[in-house]
Amino acid sequence: MTWTQILNLVSTSAFVVAVLFAALQFRQANKVRSEATAIELVRSIQNEGWTDSYVVLTKIEESLRTSLDSEQETAAYAIGIRLETLGYLVFSRMIEIRVVDDLVGGACRKFWKTLAPWIIEERRKTNNLKSFEWVQWLAERLDEIQPSPPAYEAHRTWRMLDI
Repeated sequence: MTWTQILNLVSTSAFVVAVLFAALQFRQANKVRSEATAIELVRSIQNEGWTDSYVVLTKIEESLRTSLDSEQETAAYAIGIRLETLGYLVFSRMIEIRVVDDLVGGACRKFWKTLAPWIIEERRKTNNLKSFEWVQWLAERLDEIQPSPPAYEAHRTWRMLDI
C-alpha cells in the first residue's frame, strides 16, 4: 500500500468517524430537548390552576355544553391555552405526541369531547375559526393513534434498579 493510499484511507476513516460523531451528538441533543420539553410540560400542568380548572370542566353536564357560565369559561380558557401550546409543539415536532399522550392525552381528549360544541359555537359567534384550533388538531391526532394503556397496566413489570 502506498503512502497516498494510506493517507486516503486515514482521511476517509476520519471523515466517517466525524459524521458518526455528529449524528450521535444530534441524536443526543434531540433527546435532551425532548426531555426538557416534557419537564416543562409537567411544570405547566402541575399547578393549582390546572387542577381547579379541570375539576370545573369535568362537572359540565352534557346538556349545557354549548353555553358555559363564567367559572366554566375561565376554566376552559385556562386549560385550553395550555393545550393550544401543546398542540403546536407537537405539530412543530418539538415534543413527541406519545409524550403528550402519556402525560395529558386523556385530559386533552376529554377537553375536546366535552367542549367541542361550546368551542364551535364560540367560533361562530366571534367569527374566529382559529379559536382553540390547536386543541382540536391535537385531540384529532391523539384519536388517530392507539391510546397508550394506563401506566399501571403498561408498566406493570417495571422494577426499580438496584443502586
